[in-house]
Amino acid sequence: MDAAEPGPGGDERAEALFAAYLSRLRDEDAPDPLELAGGDARLAAEVEQLRGHWERVQGVLDRLGADGSASARARGLGDADPGITLDPAPSGDEAAGAPTPDDVPELWTSYHVQREVARGAMGAVFRVHDPALRRKLAMKVALRRDGVVPNSGEELDPARLSRFLEEAQITGQLEHPGVVPVHELGLDVKGRAYFTMRLVRGVDLREIIERVHSGDAEWTLARALGVLLRVCEAVAFAHAKQVVHRDLKPGNVMVGRFGETYVMDWGLAKVLGREDRRDLRLAEPDASGTISVVETDRRDGSEGGPESALYTMDGDVVGTPAYMPPEQARGQVEAVGTAADVYSVGAMLYHLLTGQRPYVGPGERVSPRTVLAAVLRGPPRPVHELRPDVPAELEAICERAMQREPGDRYPGMLAMAGDLRAFLEGRVVAAYETGAAAELRKWVRRNRGLATAWAAVLLVLVAGLAGIAVVQSARRATEQRLTAD
Repeated sequence: MDAAEPGPGGDERAEALFAAYLSRLRDEDAPDPLELAGGDARLAAEVEQLRGHWERVQGVLDRLGADGSASARARGLGDADPGITLDPAPSGDEAAGAPTPDDVPELWTSYHVQREVARGAMGAVFRVHDPALRRKLAMKVALRRDGVVPNSGEELDPARLSRFLEEAQITGQLEHPGVVPVHELGLDVKGRAYFTMRLVRGVDLREIIERVHSGDAEWTLARALGVLLRVCEAVAFAHAKQVVHRDLKPGNVMVGRFGETYVMDWGLAKVLGREDRRDLRLAEPDASGTISVVETDRRDGSEGGPESALYTMDGDVVGTPAYMPPEQARGQVEAVGTAADVYSVGAMLYHLLTGQRPYVGPGERVSPRTVLAAVLRGPPRPVHELRPDVPAELEAICERAMQREPGDRYPGMLAMAGDLRAFLEGRVVAAYETGAAAELRKWVRRNRGLATAWAAVLLVLVAGLAGIAVVQSARRATEQRLTAD
């Protein structure tokens, strides 16, 4: 921090200058506190006092053979290597301790902030470096209502802070391979709320769908269906914990470089049986056709232009409601439960099978209000009208999940997962057909070699029985003639 820009209060100014002192101490000889304080002797004395406290603590750590960090203490533990790193040599802004860009706010934590990677209505996500464990993490920081990181000592709106903390707690307690793990929830020295989680590298489901329909050999329909199956399993786990996501769409599904699949962004999640802190009713535009809420990147422009975005009463940007269940589109937020997530995954399956979002034609860029009106009118065009080559079983799964009434959909996410798994394994899809005859046909298709062998055995057996019957019939005829003679 520049010496000319200390904090507002005396103590805060001294702390800010001492932080600058320590920052410069890493790169050069000890700076002059009086110079840092711009000639203010009283402020320089406070910085000297803080330095004295720091040096006394540092002396204790030195006597313990440590410099205050876990990695430093590890140096005295036999053959332990405190410098292990599994990532390739960092470069550019990935380097540990890389200078923070001017457009990234200074966050006073033990992590090195590198750059912003995403921004939503509730928080901004930064890529940070954890120097103790030498790993990259994602850090989400709570924002003010206008989308700005709060200043030092500035209090957030209590309702927004509660929702931010609830998101961290919900995500942290959904301990499933399909949910990004949360590592830490805390405040920086300026009182700003944040939580850290695994940094996911990969592509989202939107890009995967595009690659499936472009003929990319790496992404077949079967592989993409496997991603949706893992989404179903992760969401089913959340439902078992009484958590409903309420914002499932391709942009909130990430697939890592090694196939790991994550359901992201639980900021609109609801815990069933608890008071809902989110108002997901859609806000009406004012007379000018806009809403005075800052646009964010969390629901990005690819899902409906910012000039016509849909907002909730909380100020969240919904974008296109193509994946929104009818009950939510109608504003019946009390009816939005686990069946709403089933509908949204069905809408993602529709997008995967047809190559286009529900209610949106290929290449069209319609306003979210137009899509919303279409959702309220009725179901989207049938899958077979858009893609006649789609297997009937997959269309049946999609139709079952996207039924207009919640009670007509799959009874739970595991049931939908079961049908997707059955299709991938060549078994009977319950949404399409049931019964012994269907089971037999699927068994034959899965076991063609064995079925052929059994058919041959059966044919030989039938032929043998027929031969025996012919011989016995001839013998009886002969015996009858001899008896007659």
